[in-house]
Amino acid sequence: TNCAFRGSDARTTILDAQGLSAVLRIDRNSSSGGANARSISVSNLTLRNGNASDWAVGLRISNYTGLIEVSDVILHGHRAHRSDPWYGAAMSLNSSSASIHLRNALLYDNGGHPALSHVMFDSSGSVNTDPSFIVTNTTILAAGQQALRMRGNNRFDLFNNVILGQVNLGWGNSQASPPVVRRVFNHMPAPVAESQLTIDLDTGNEIDDPQIDPSTFEPLPGSPTFN
Repeated sequence: TNCAFRGSDARTTILDAQGLSAVLRIDRNSSSGGANARSISVSNLTLRNGNASDWAVGLRISNYTGLIEVSDVILHGHRAHRSDPWYGAAMSLNSSSASIHLRNALLYDNGGHPALSHVMFDSSGSVNTDPSFIVTNTTILAAGQQALRMRGNNRFDLFNNVILGQVNLGWGNSQASPPVVRRVFNHMPAPVAESQLTIDLDTGNEIDDPQIDPSTFEPLPGSPTFN
């Protein structure tokens, strides 16, 4: 069912759990309808103050039949209390048959269990031979924490992002062939962990501090992101 209300600005369209529960969960396992009907899209939302020990506390989408697209979202103030990185996450996106796209997102001030992941991508049990995880124009501020985990033998594309925190590629991958990672024009100061064999194509990435203003999330004067 299409949402009857669509906001145009994530800063003014807010779902707030007030620390009482997780915020938003969407599951689909039906293959009925065409390709558009099987896709799930979430955009122009702020999801904040989730608090839970089961599943992702901010946004969880599981789509076993189609594409997942998340864009122009803000997630902050979440507290996850489960050590499992799939459950203990601010955002978990799981598609076993199609690609996952995340773009123009901002995640900050999320915590709880030390193993929390700000964003978890998963395609475990994938039946698609070439799904892609694509992250573009996204800022994840997770210094000292897990910023991003990607699991599967997918193609991982990271283009033009600012990611402060740990990045784990290929985590939990049990597939026969290694995932291919393309990292282009990102600011990723923390080392990238590749827990299993991963083909990593690293081009034009910066490891210097991107110098992001903690209150406005805009680049400070002299920030290398201006390049």
